[in-house]
Amino acid sequence: MKMRMVRQGALWLGLAVMPIALWASGTPKVTLLQNVEVRGSVITLRDLLPPPSSAASLYSRASRTIISIAPAPASSRAIFRGEIERALRNEPKLLDQLQIPLRITVRRYGRRLTAAEVANAINAVLGNGNGTGKLESGELTLPAVYVTQDDPGIEIVRIEADPLRQQTRFLVHARRETSLLPFWVVTHASVRGVRSAAAALVTARAIQAGQVVAPEDFVVVNEGAQEDVPPAVSAADFAGLQAKVNLKAGQRVNRSMFEPPVLVEPGVPVRLVVEQSGFRITTSVIPLQRGVLGQRIRVRDPDTHRILAAEVVGLGRLRATW
Repeated sequence: MKMRMVRQGALWLGLAVMPIALWASGTPKVTLLQNVEVRGSVITLRDLLPPPSSAASLYSRASRTIISIAPAPASSRAIFRGEIERALRNEPKLLDQLQIPLRITVRRYGRRLTAAEVANAINAVLGNGNGTGKLESGELTLPAVYVTQDDPGIEIVRIEADPLRQQTRFLVHARRETSLLPFWVVTHASVRGVRSAAAALVTARAIQAGQVVAPEDFVVVNEGAQEDVPPAVSAADFAGLQAKVNLKAGQRVNRSMFEPPVLVEPGVPVRLVVEQSGFRITTSVIPLQRGVLGQRIRVRDPDTHRILAAEVVGLGRLRATW
């Protein structure tokens, strides 16, 4: 009888321990890459995962999870474990499946735009594709511009002749590069058959000062344009900014009318996250100046009265690393 009880006890103990053993020997965590290259304007969790063969079950969800804004084309930035953990705070099951390095270096792909690409766009506008009066790439002076697309959609927005300087300026727009502002290209060569476009961006409705705008708040109108070319600024350029003045419906807009929204006000306590050597500290500090997204401002620790510098990362949120 005692032997039977001992055997039954051992059986029950084995059944009780089995789930723990299965849990302990479960699927191993997926380790994120420490060096990655992205092409888009945002960094998603999918960008940080190893090849699909080792993380196939995570890929569909990871592609919809945004971690941070990507760096400028042809540049890099570091993202830290705490930043990824904050982005996944509403996905605890997903977070449990990951092994996150302390620091991940993210580089955004970018190549330098060539003078030949710009020259081709200029000649297409001027009707010089047949070689008559054709501008050569060596006759153009352009700034160092980096793009992420094989075909960035180069278009000529405006053409201005300057007889005094004996030069012609071309305002160039890359419509497939949403983060790239229009830029000027100059030539001292003789340019014939100059035509200009007069497309303009105007407000679709009345906008009040301080209002944060979206792309749908603007429309493009053609004011006698000879070419179907976008204006010097696009609606995407103003997304997330706030109006500095009251604007009427149908009013032409420019960059001076908008500014980044203020996310931190002086004297109003905010949360500061300090990341250093594998640990993170959250504390409350007092800003000493206003701050917009990405700006570094001075803050004061109310306990030690020490003055620190921190980056604005959100509404009432700052970050500092040492």
